Amino acid sequence: MNVAVDPEAERAVLATLLLYPRRFDEVATALQPEDFSAVGHVWLFDAMRALVAEHGTFDVVMLRDVANDEGALLSSLIGDTPSVSLLSRHVERVARTAVARRMIHRLADASSALQEPSVDPAEVLDTLTAAVEEDRYVGGLPPGYGLFYDWANTAQESPRPWVIPGVIRRTGRVIVVAAEGVGKSTLGRQVAVCTAAGRHPFRWTEMEPRRVLVVDAENDPSTAYDEQGTVDQGSPLGLVKTADRFNPEWDRANLAVWSRPEGIDIRSRRDAAWLESAIADFRPDLIVAGPLYKMFRRARNEDDETLGAALQTIFDRLRTRYDTGLWLEHHAPKGQNGVRPLDPFGTSLWMRWPDIGVTMTLQDDGTVNVGRFRQDRYSVTGIPLVLERGATWPWRASGLG
Repeated sequence: MNVAVDPEAERAVLATLLLYPRRFDEVATALQPEDFSAVGHVWLFDAMRALVAEHGTFDVVMLRDVANDEGALLSSLIGDTPSVSLLSRHVERVARTAVARRMIHRLADASSALQEPSVDPAEVLDTLTAAVEEDRYVGGLPPGYGLFYDWANTAQESPRPWVIPGVIRRTGRVIVVAAEGVGKSTLGRQVAVCTAAGRHPFRWTEMEPRRVLVVDAENDPSTAYDEQGTVDQGSPLGLVKTADRFNPEWDRANLAVWSRPEGIDIRSRRDAAWLESAIADFRPDLIVAGPLYKMFRRARNEDDETLGAALQTIFDRLRTRYDTGLWLEHHAPKGQNGVRPLDPFGTSLWMRWPDIGVTMTLQDDGTVNVGRFRQDRYSVTGIPLVLERGATWPWRASGLG
């Protein structure tokens, strides 16, 4: 049996539409003419679509007027008596077999391409994966479609829960921008450890412990000890020891890390697969990652807009697929004439993309002013205005809402 052809379902869809032409718009949201396997079926569905576009409807007489060699097909379908209640099921069957046919052809093309020694197998796989992703559709109305009032009312009835109260919501995006050496990496690690240990990273109040995955593309934890054998307070080990002092019973299984001091490229097949496998295995509530500039490799002659859009697409897919928040560390651009802006380095897309865009500015007295490079997308009350060097945790917050 050919699993990529379902003539019974195709006939049922077309015969039902001949009896109930008002259902065409519903079916057309899920099927295109090329989704039918038989040439006559392709013609008939396309003819229906053209008549609806021109006249708003169709009937058998109108279809006969435009038929050339398909009169016999119309006659045979008129004799069918499909159940209108099964229309959606038949539409789904046609859509599914259409996807199967396309996948068979794409697999054949990929197999043929892989026979050439000069072809990069990774590129073939990327092309195939992208095509498969585009085909992931199901008949019916699109997800997220409905009444505006119901959509708007979710803010009250089912708001996105906080991962860190007043700081970041589930699937939220925070980007922290600062110059080198200000302490944004230390801040990110403090946020990660505190969140996993059930302590608010700025208020010091107890909160629900969360699962946190740290993706560190820069730091080597073995540098935590200095020559005197003391542990740096802001190092990964120093932060864990501080958490142990506050709560010896905190669940260390809440905190995981993917450490790649040499950097990663989340657009490469290998590193993208590794990152997603870590996320799928650990299922974090929050991902603390960075620095951003060490999480990609720029292609030759690639501009900032193209690069930024590609990275944001990957991050958006991961945060929505795995229902996790993102805390990303990013660098500020180099200064000119003694002035260093605190916009995110690279494309202006980074200005618009995050929900919360945090800046850190070092002051002469060693404190850090915390600001924004964009307006917050939702109200936050847990991010401080000032960070000071702390005696226990690396950063002590003040000026909280």
